[in-house]
Amino acid sequence: MSWPTVGNWAKALVRVCRACGYHMISQLKSNSVLWIHGEKTKVTTLLALASSYREVSLVVYGRTKRLHLAKFIGEIKDLGKVAVVVVKEKRKKPVYLVCTNLHLPAIDVVKYYAKRWKIEQMIKDLKQRLGFGHYQVRDPYAIERHVALVF
Repeated sequence: MSWPTVGNWAKALVRVCRACGYHMISQLKSNSVLWIHGEKTKVTTLLALASSYREVSLVVYGRTKRLHLAKFIGEIKDLGKVAVVVVKEKRKKPVYLVCTNLHLPAIDVVKYYAKRWKIEQMIKDLKQRLGFGHYQVRDPYAIERHVALVF
């Protein structure tokens, strides 16, 4: 049985986060499989359940977008119960988000996931513009000096 949804390292990370009382949100591949009510279900088949979707207006990435959202509770092998949020937007491929917090509303899952863009942009800026991608020091004092000089 193949489980292409989440790699082994990600499953281990989810287990550690859950043990510490944290939740995670991540994106699933479109060929992912989960179990809903004991039945093996491809996430792409969730698109056909039109009655489960609701339309919302949401500010994401600085723009107001009209999205169709649906939330499904299922199980992923070695992760346990998860919430899968399907996000449909006109003229774009659907996005499948997985969340370990089963009680978080679908709209909040999308909002939290969208905040990742700012973090990714900040990391890119730190590496490209401030030289954090090139320094090769390991000593804690050298790292502190490098950060102080850069800023």
